[in-house]
Amino acid sequence: PFFRTLQEAFGVERMSLEIPGRGARRDAHAGPEGRWARVDRRDSDDGDAPARFVLVTGGEPGNEPGTLEVAMLSTRNRASRLRIGRDEPFDETETLSIQALGGVASLALDAPREWRERREVALWTDGAPFAGLVGNAPAMREAFAMIARVAPTQTSVLLLGESGTGKELAARAIHDRSQRSEGPFVAINCPSIPRELIEAELFGHEKGAFTGATAMRPGKVEVADGGTLFLDEVGDMEPATQVRLLRFLEEREFQRVGGRETRRVDVRILAATSRDLTAEVARGAFREDLYYRLNVVPLRMPSLRERREDVATLAAHFLKEPRRLSSRALDVLMKHDWPGNVRELRNAIEYAATVGSGDVLDESHLPDSVRSAGGAPEAMRVGGTWDLHSGETLEARLQEVEAALIRTTLESTDWNQSAAARRLGVTETKVRNRMKQYGIRRPGDATGGAS
Repeated sequence: PFFRTLQEAFGVERMSLEIPGRGARRDAHAGPEGRWARVDRRDSDDGDAPARFVLVTGGEPGNEPGTLEVAMLSTRNRASRLRIGRDEPFDETETLSIQALGGVASLALDAPREWRERREVALWTDGAPFAGLVGNAPAMREAFAMIARVAPTQTSVLLLGESGTGKELAARAIHDRSQRSEGPFVAINCPSIPRELIEAELFGHEKGAFTGATAMRPGKVEVADGGTLFLDEVGDMEPATQVRLLRFLEEREFQRVGGRETRRVDVRILAATSRDLTAEVARGAFREDLYYRLNVVPLRMPSLRERREDVATLAAHFLKEPRRLSSRALDVLMKHDWPGNVRELRNAIEYAATVGSGDVLDESHLPDSVRSAGGAPEAMRVGGTWDLHSGETLEARLQEVEAALIRTTLESTDWNQSAAARRLGVTETKVRNRMKQYGIRRPGDATGGAS
């Protein structure tokens, strides 16, 4: 089906698969009525078992017009080459599309069908298939199945979903079930790093590279060598950093900031975003070529609204026995929209466990943002009063509403100011300034400053 798609979508007329070290080569040409005519040539025999191949991104156009060479990797780690051709040259968009298509096709080639079936059976019989990821809703079962399929490959995966849906936990699960599980898992939260330091954080820096660089420091890419590098909220990356990241993804080479030595590393790239990257590409905020490099296999984590049947299970998981929630408290949780998803639910349960006493917690122990209709502040609740109090001004009421909205949003994003700013549609600086203005602080933070 992969080669059929190449023919129908891109007009591919010929292909050649070379298998170094095996002495084999397979050629194919498009025949009449779209049929492929195969010619096998084998210079030496290495057993009757068929070779299985995993397509990996990184192919570059060949020297001949109308020829595209795509890098491949066998399950025995033998580098191979797949060359496809047609009369007209391939443009950049077609090249990236073919590489992305090959990444998806590789999932079917990565392991025998019976191995995958056994893995999925074990997945559902185990009560907790992935540490930290809890749920049995159909949407989560689909996510679990995709994690199991992509984990053994070397394919880049782009995790999609709202903030708080467990994208980093999914990335860790992919790493833990990969051949790189013994190597490091290195995560970097792109928006949390100041824009002037993000390149140094990624690629490291030499001593004296900039003010404050008093010693050499390896970057996250270097630290992740032999393992997995997880780029969280990659959609927030600055354009200049996108260029350097793209160059690294293409060549797997980099230079430390302030350095001249070219270094190579072996890392698998997993990325995550809560943004609509197709829209970001359309408005020119995110590079299209980088998007295709990262989005080889998309994996979407569902919002909690899409799997309400998991709310009670998650609440019990976070609360721990022998403590439990009353039926009325569970009813409140089931009716809430959970804009902050699982992270907001976890915080709500932690709040209830802290302020409540005894083994049974009721709705009065839940945060105001959860108990209110839709999590709206008091001045905005259905049935609440919109009249100004005696001596109250419109400006004072608006400030009250603004403060309540900012606090509620921060609570639902685990006090992540970047995520809260995106949800509110304002800058992170504005959120920080309003926190100071209204005295909003994270529980346990006595400073009242930015968290």
